[in-house]
Amino acid sequence: MIHGDIGVREVRDSEVVFYKQNGWVKLEGLISNELAGDLLARAHQRMGDSGAAHKLRPGRDLVNNTAWQDYHNIAEEDEVFGALAFGKVMGRNAQRLMARDVPVRAYSNLLAVKLGTKQGTTTHGTAKTDFHQDFCSVPLDRVGFLTFWIALDEVTPEMGAMRFYTGSHRLGSLGRIKWFEGREMIDVYPELGSECPLSPSLHYRPGDATVHHSLVVHGAPQNQTNRPRWPFIVSYFPADTKYTGGSSGSEAHQDDEHALRVGEPYSGPRFPQVCP
Repeated sequence: MIHGDIGVREVRDSEVVFYKQNGWVKLEGLISNELAGDLLARAHQRMGDSGAAHKLRPGRDLVNNTAWQDYHNIAEEDEVFGALAFGKVMGRNAQRLMARDVPVRAYSNLLAVKLGTKQGTTTHGTAKTDFHQDFCSVPLDRVGFLTFWIALDEVTPEMGAMRFYTGSHRLGSLGRIKWFEGREMIDVYPELGSECPLSPSLHYRPGDATVHHSLVVHGAPQNQTNRPRWPFIVSYFPADTKYTGGSSGSEAHQDDEHALRVGEPYSGPRFPQVCP
């Protein structure tokens, strides 16, 4: 069954206001329970019930990532993930949160299955997700890039739910964490904790989501349970964004820019337009 935009709701005015003020917002019931369940079953087919069965693909997946088991570009492979990620409702939601009347393109999509430390399956994919900003690792010349983090199954705080330094999107670019020489972002910017309160621990029901600004500092603790954490993550950006020529901070995107020209807008089927 292809759901299309059925089962995906529009963001509310109050959520847009909260996002603008805080750099992130929780979207309860962004997708229906039915759609979340269908996507979860399709994710299990590729990664197993444990989340550890997928063989990582160099050049596509994050093969050196220790914070989760990675599966990139599932929306290009699966019709239901594709209908969600590239659907008009999601595109319009992204545009409203960007607060700019410009077309919107999809940038990336993935499953990021954080394995539980008590699963007994593997140690790869069980580490915490260090606090970071997304903007520092994408070769985009302007802000507007944002990311939806959609829970396909229940995610409790103990399972590695997302945390955000509220309002940190106003601080500008703070740097790539891989260049912090092993230090945490809070060590490099000790004022971060006092100026930008850490968000409360979140509990996601299937279909709940959060969306965060590319400059908001965010991360996630370890999954301390015996169950995998199952989110689908999809990112969007304004279509007038231009390619800077810089390299992506993600090993999963190193080949994405070969067809682009420095100083020109992103284009082509790799970055499909989803709004209007």
